[in-house]
Amino acid sequence: MTTFRKLMIGSTAVAMMAGAGMVPAHSEPVAGITASCAYTGPGFAVCAGIGVALHELVQMGNGKDGFGPNGEIMKVIAVPVKIIDRNIKAAEHESGEIDKVVRATTGISIKDIKKYGAFGGPNSFFRKPFG
Repeated sequence: MTTFRKLMIGSTAVAMMAGAGMVPAHSEPVAGITASCAYTGPGFAVCAGIGVALHELVQMGNGKDGFGPNGEIMKVIAVPVKIIDRNIKAAEHESGEIDKVVRATTGISIKDIKKYGAFGGPNSFFRKPFG
């Protein structure tokens, strides 16, 4: 039996258990899932997305809250939303409409570039590339 077939059978069983609201009668894990991903950008992104979805299904199969507000998928979705929200709020501090648009869309502060130079403010990526 191929790895892909085992993966599909395991994920289908977990999904069916989760959909029926069934939990196992013993305390052992419901399913162990392994996968191999391509080492290219798009292949890795697809594999990671599938892995996160399968993780949520396994959580549901284990009787935990999968796909809920504290699930991994919501955490992944929330990150870019929070970044965009902070950029829009920070754009209010810029002077000039073009500066506000640049700050809201890219997160780059034209005011800091004017004040501190081409590398931006003290917390700029170029001044602190590793955090």
